[in-house]
Amino acid sequence: MDKEKETPEIRREKMRQEELKNPSSSIHGSNLADLVGGLSWKGTGILILVLIIGGGYLLLKFSSPLEFRTIASDEDYQSVIIGIGNVGFRDVVILDVSVNNKEKPLETRLQVSTVSQGFIITDDYNGEEAREYNFTNIGEVPIKAGTSSEDGAASIEDEIYAVSVIHHEEINNVHIEYSHFGMTYNETVYVSDGVKEKNNTAVKDDDVVAVVKGKEITLKDIRSLYFVDDQDISIMVEKFVQEEMMVLEAKSTGIDVSEELNSMELLFPLGNSGNEDFFEVQADYLGITVEEYYEEYFKERIERDAYVNLLINERLDLSNYGVDELEVIDKEINNFISTLWDEYEQHIEILL
Repeated sequence: MDKEKETPEIRREKMRQEELKNPSSSIHGSNLADLVGGLSWKGTGILILVLIIGGGYLLLKFSSPLEFRTIASDEDYQSVIIGIGNVGFRDVVILDVSVNNKEKPLETRLQVSTVSQGFIITDDYNGEEAREYNFTNIGEVPIKAGTSSEDGAASIEDEIYAVSVIHHEEINNVHIEYSHFGMTYNETVYVSDGVKEKNNTAVKDDDVVAVVKGKEITLKDIRSLYFVDDQDISIMVEKFVQEEMMVLEAKSTGIDVSEELNSMELLFPLGNSGNEDFFEVQADYLGITVEEYYEEYFKERIERDAYVNLLINERLDLSNYGVDELEVIDKEINNFISTLWDEYEQHIEILL
């Protein structure tokens, strides 16, 4: 299809797919460079470490490597399978699985199968039918990088994965904690009564999806800055709220990002920023020119990233860690964000 004939929706989807294949080529992967020239750290080694940790941390969080496609259950929603694909660039390890209000399910396994065999929904992993399938304990087998969920695999013999959960009562949602590139992620997949579908397809761009300290956030506010696939709306809303919380906290402490904003045109000149396709697709979506998108929305991205990065760097002493200690760093940053969330929780309302 000629580029001129492609609709904005088709072009956005092509951009999203390209981004999933190569996260570092898009705006989501550019932030290690966003703050170069703006931070005044002493020593190149410390600067690089801070940029890796502060600059890339939340953006890697936003570019979650797992995709969830196949979601199926028995009639009473007490046995559920969730097909998982890894579009990241390193293997993923499932760390923990819980259900509903973070309850421990009766049993949980990882199904490792092929497209030709598919998955099975069962309430007995030792049953005769289930024994024909490969069930492993959570955490025993990594989900390989570059693997897709069942409906996107390229060959019928491609390896596919699914989290299988059995519980004594109806499963409304499944919480999956996993590790990728030394970072810990938490995703929630909605299961019963079509909750996931309702949450995603019923939301319109102009709908208010969250309120943070009295500030209303619409789905369009998020989509103006990030790719948001319909199936990922609930996840992206939660992560955007987390980012908004950190931006507000940074502003309240008087953090100044003027140097970062002044460096924007030098680091990312329009026409040679490496993000031109992204700008064009986003401008089409918003009905504005590329130049207008660059001046308003890309500048907002730089500003938000700078607030988050400088807040993390101000609150945590990261200079004592090496790049081989990402898991320790990740835990420290997660603890900081969790503590901040507790402080802001009464001022946060997610409306999905």
